[in-house]
Amino acid sequence: MLLTLALLLASVRLAYGSGGGHQDRVVVGAGDSLWTIAESHYTGDPRSRVDAIMAVNHLSSPNLTPGQSLLLPQD
Repeated sequence: MLLTLALLLASVRLAYGSGGGHQDRVVVGAGDSLWTIAESHYTGDPRSRVDAIMAVNHLSSPNLTPGQSLLLPQD
């Protein structure tokens, strides 16, 4: 019972966030890159957005895998 409750709570937090700052999620599709994701979700020069996406997701490389879930920092 306790395990079920813990899993439910974890699922809700993943789906709706844990409060605080609002961050969206995106699932990487075939052919997506950090650059194309930044271009499609933000306005202006995507260079700083690529860096921000890498930082918030603790990525050491810009290489992405289809199906990978990424947090998108708010403006």
